[in-house]
This record gives sequence, structure tokens and C-alpha cells, in this order.
Amino acid sequence: MIVFEGAAFFKFVDQHRDEFKDSNTINTLMSLRDLARNCCKCERKQKRELAVNYFGALGQNLNEKDKQIIKELNGGESVKIMMQEHLVVEIL
Repeated sequence: MIVFEGAAFFKFVDQHRDEFKDSNTINTLMSLRDLARNCCKCERKQKRELAVNYFGALGQNLNEKDKQIIKELNGGESVKIMMQEHLVVEIL
């Protein structure tokens, strides 16, 4: 089983951006992350919070196609996506 936590999952998606080009969920997540990174200091905390909340809801937002892509890109192994101790999604 492969376990991604936070930044490792973002790095994984960055490495495979072309495979996720049609994924609204992944594209929204990455846009929120980029917005938080590039935002002015006064609003950065709020934007980062939006990105973290969206990441925490991936289990509800990822569709079966997204899950299949993630699993295939990891050699068909099961995948857990974590946020600290919180299990975000498990793909078996």
C-alpha cells in the first residue's frame, strides 16, 4: 500500500499533471493551492485554509475515474491519502 500525505500528494499530482487534465476535482485542488501560494500575505491564510479544507474532502469529491488514475499511476497498488492522522481517502 502506498501512503501519500499532504505535500507528497501535491508533488505526485504535479508529476502527473497531464493524466489529470480532465479531472475537475484535481484541477480545483491544484488551483486552490496555487492561489494560496501566489496570494498577498493578508489573504494567504484564508486561501490556504480553503485549499486544506478541499484536500480534506477529496474522499467525497474524487470520482471513480480519478481514483483509477491514481491507482494505475502507482502500479495498481492500493493508495491511502492522509492529512496528518486523518484518512482522506483509501483507494483499494
